[in-house]
Amino acid sequence: MKMNTKASTLLSAFVFLTFFHLSLVSCRKTISDRGENGFTLDLIHRDSPHSPFYNPSNTQSNRLRNAFHRSFSRASFFKKSSLATPNTIQSDISLIPGEYLMKLSIGTPPVEIVAIADTGSDLTWTQCKPCENCFEQSSPLFDSKKSSTYKTAGCDVEECTSIGSSSCVKGNVCEYQMSYGDQSHTIGDLAFDKFTFPSTSGKDVAIPNVAFGCGHDNGGTFNNYTSGIIGLGGGEVSIINQLDKEINGKFSYCLISIPLDSPISNVTSHINFGSSATVSGPDVVSTPLIKKDPSTFYYLNLEGVSVGNKTLKYKSSKIGSGGEEGNIIIDSGTTLTFLPNDFYSSLESTLVDSISATRKEDPSGTFRLCYESENGTIDAPTIVTHFANADLELSPSSTFAEIEQDDPYAGGAKESHGMLVRQRRQRVSFWFEGSGDDRRSLVFCEGSLVVQRKKDSEGENQAGDLSIETFTFASTCGENISIPNIAFGCGHANRDSFTNNAIFGIIGLGGGNVSIVNQMNKEIKGKFSYCFIPLELLLDSSNHINFGDNAVVLGPDVVSTPLILREEDPISYYLTLESISIGNKTLPFRSSKISPNDQGNIIIDFGTTYTFVPFDFYANLEKTLVSLINATRKNVSSGFLKLCYESQNGTINVPKIVAHFTNADIVLPTTNTFTQLDECLVCFTMLHDDEIAIFGKLAQMNFLIVFDLVGNKVSFLPTDCTKH
Repeated sequence: MKMNTKASTLLSAFVFLTFFHLSLVSCRKTISDRGENGFTLDLIHRDSPHSPFYNPSNTQSNRLRNAFHRSFSRASFFKKSSLATPNTIQSDISLIPGEYLMKLSIGTPPVEIVAIADTGSDLTWTQCKPCENCFEQSSPLFDSKKSSTYKTAGCDVEECTSIGSSSCVKGNVCEYQMSYGDQSHTIGDLAFDKFTFPSTSGKDVAIPNVAFGCGHDNGGTFNNYTSGIIGLGGGEVSIINQLDKEINGKFSYCLISIPLDSPISNVTSHINFGSSATVSGPDVVSTPLIKKDPSTFYYLNLEGVSVGNKTLKYKSSKIGSGGEEGNIIIDSGTTLTFLPNDFYSSLESTLVDSISATRKEDPSGTFRLCYESENGTIDAPTIVTHFANADLELSPSSTFAEIEQDDPYAGGAKESHGMLVRQRRQRVSFWFEGSGDDRRSLVFCEGSLVVQRKKDSEGENQAGDLSIETFTFASTCGENISIPNIAFGCGHANRDSFTNNAIFGIIGLGGGNVSIVNQMNKEIKGKFSYCFIPLELLLDSSNHINFGDNAVVLGPDVVSTPLILREEDPISYYLTLESISIGNKTLPFRSSKISPNDQGNIIIDFGTTYTFVPFDFYANLEKTLVSLINATRKNVSSGFLKLCYESQNGTINVPKIVAHFTNADIVLPTTNTFTQLDECLVCFTMLHDDEIAIFGKLAQMNFLIVFDLVGNKVSFLPTDCTKH
């Protein structure tokens, strides 16, 4: 059956959630506003006219693309969190906050807050007075002293212990720490207070003793119209679990479809709780809701997807720790649907065979499957998602989006880029994840390669042929070095962030088999080194990279640490960081993403400017620095660099900082740990990121760093790199 997207009714899926089943029905069903023990709230899309984020100057196309890019970032953190095994050491990290806003009031008398509704988070929190370091907020901060029902949570209460990333530093007050995927964070006191929900029936619903975070240190990418996050996940401290007695474990939402220039764009979606969420009738289908770790997310079993008369079996063993049980996450905060590479390829191929419209390339490079449309319509085959016991027919508006009027029509599913190499007889397509040129495992020249940076939501997409050719290197000694039979990518379709016309591609210096370093192993004996000059001196000098015997360095000041090989990531270079000292205080380092022995817990990478460490470690690092630095602290409006100080001459007095790697203590000068942002401001160049730990480029300045891939070690020599 063919469907015309213009003629079809624009419908959304009505989602009914309990802790054991999930039911879906068309939004055309009549839903009572409030029943016994139930209530309904507005669920405001961040781009709707009702939202404080609404910018009337943005076109709907702009808003759609922005939402799509937010989806890529969010999906990467679903992947990161769900791939953790039961033995993985991992501190709490939540997803990038989602697409919808909610209003509620806290305290007695009630104070209204507007916060991000997020099914990918558990903890509800808002900014509170006093605020030590907060993002700008247009509405008044919540003042706990003015609420007669406010009380802090003790360290032994269940809510405190269930958060995971909590501590007791102020007597018997539970202090929480939460980091999000976009570098946003919140630190504060876990507390209890009365929550009042403004039901659409006109009668407010008040619930006492709800646990929430009263944030005193919050930052990142939050807009000044919001005050925090409302956690709707499946964890112990989520609003859903805390309201279990009142709502009987049930909530539902109905998300309105808003196409380009829609006359209904002023309509608000709703979220229903308790008996108001109950729905019945012949059109309702239900599928089991799977419990698995992490408990924050809502997992379903997707068995297959049908396109017309063809059914594609769905299989994903990479979601969570329970195999095929719960193989897909349902999430209201992610705009796009993300699928494994192999399954997406089959789905795309089937759609291409079934759609007769003219295929077009998306100019932005966001989507792979797009079609030309004269009037915003294409004939699309019927698409059905087959969940366990529930077949859902998706309307074309749920699977294709008009990204611009008179522009290509794009498929609303995207492959999840992974470490996948698909080899054919003569052509090879590569899908890699990397961060910086020393972590690329393939060289390409006008390149045949698809690269997805771990910390870049935009992505860089290339395709072409894998080839063999002689490479000639212009040595600094004046004599060219030629090496035959080097494998490289000869690209024929390259786009996105390669906008500088002086750049032809990427030289891969990673640890993988096809990297330049491994291909030249006989010539360079597995050795290379580099020495990076501080940025302010680069106008007069050039950085150099040395190979083979030229990379060897000896002397009493040289220290070496083991180079750790990781089977799951052969591209990256891993070291073991044991601790960092600040003055006389030593902070033990543990990475939340590795095995209990913590070997190879940090990547050394010159393609990453800053150094990234886990959130808990960063919090201790920052707290120690703040206690030892006698300078005026300043907030930076961007929120990216968190620890900044006023400086009259571009310098501040910083205690001695030493990175203690295995068998190698590296003293980091102030220029390696603080950078001058402007004439009167210097900032700490270590950031928190629970996804991955990286020893970045700024920390490596003025060190001659030698990689010995045969001896499996990395050596450091502090030096003036302008002389190397």
